[in-house]
Formats: sequence, C-alpha cells, structure tokens
Amino acid sequence: MGPMPIRKRHRRRAEQTGRTAAGVDGWRILPRAVTTTREDVDRVAAHVLERQNVVFNPDDRRLQREMPASDPLVAKVVRALEKTGLLRGRVVGAAVGMHSLVGCAAQPLHTDYDGDQVRRAALKPLGVLLALQDGTKLALQGGHELRLRAGDLLIFDGDLVHAGAAYPDAANTRLHLYVHVPCVRPPRNVTYLIADHAIAA
Repeated sequence: MGPMPIRKRHRRRAEQTGRTAAGVDGWRILPRAVTTTREDVDRVAAHVLERQNVVFNPDDRRLQREMPASDPLVAKVVRALEKTGLLRGRVVGAAVGMHSLVGCAAQPLHTDYDGDQVRRAALKPLGVLLALQDGTKLALQGGHELRLRAGDLLIFDGDLVHAGAAYPDAANTRLHLYVHVPCVRPPRNVTYLIADHAIAA
C-alpha cells in the first residue's frame, strides 16, 4: 500500500521508486549554477521572517514563505533548469524562500510527492533547492547528507526519501521550487512521511 498525505503526525510508508530523472541515485548537484550574493541571502531571509510561516518540523525553527514571481533568483533558477533539458514535459511551480533559525532540528524522512502517483508516471516531478549560503544541506535516507555551496543547484526526484537537515550552529537561507508533471498531483501542505521501520536504507 502506498503513502497517505500527512498533515500532523499520522504515518504511513512512502517508497522510493526507480526511473530517476535527476540522476542515478535520484539527485544531482549543478555546482555554482546560479550566481548569488549576500544581498540575495538578506532579501530572502527578510521576506521569510516577515511572515513567520512554520514548516513541519520537530520544532518551530524551520520557516518558509512563497517568493514573488518577479524575484530575480527565481528567473535565474528557471534559466539554469532550462539548460539541463529537465523542463521538457514539466512545469515550474511557485518558489519558496526557506530559513532555518539557529538550532533548527532535522525533519523526519519524507517524500514530497505521493509515491504511488510517481510510480505510475512516465516522467517524474522534481524538487529543486538553490543554496544561497555555503553549508546548505539535505539529509538522505541511510544517514547520508548532501552539502552545498552558495550557488549550487540540487535537483532531486519527487519520490526521493529525504529530510531538511538540522542547523544547530548557524542560520541558513535557501530557495526551494517544485517542478510538476501533469499526471502527478502537486503537493499542497502535504508531506509523505516514512514509517519508522522504513527509515533504514
């Protein structure tokens, strides 16, 4: 049986599937794909902190807010994605700024899209993470952690099991986008958590 949407603490198993678009392991990093500045970090952080929308997390220290479509970083990310060819048959969704306060705990492992729907799709949806600061991270199943430098673009399959990493010592600001496909329902305030027995790789 596939995963069910999670809104609070109900858990069902989500499964990682094959047919990766992002890479052999379901992810790829494009090093320094987008030029970023300290002003970008400050602008995105200020935008997120102005509204204080808390993301699902063991604490209230992971925040996000939808970015204006006119923000120059969004256009830069779209251009970088167009160069990869991964936008053929896919549609870029809204971008959100994400900000972890100092001491932010790691998220539970999850997938962003419904694994059953992704499994049936000929083309996978994608998640995209733009690092605005060195030390940006994403945790993967099995205890692995991807580390990014400012300007790196991480592209990962919509059914990749992952978790927002902890930021115990320093705040972190980044940009996140979903890239949708027609036959898979876009996530809207829904996360597919991994049952405890499924966490080990």
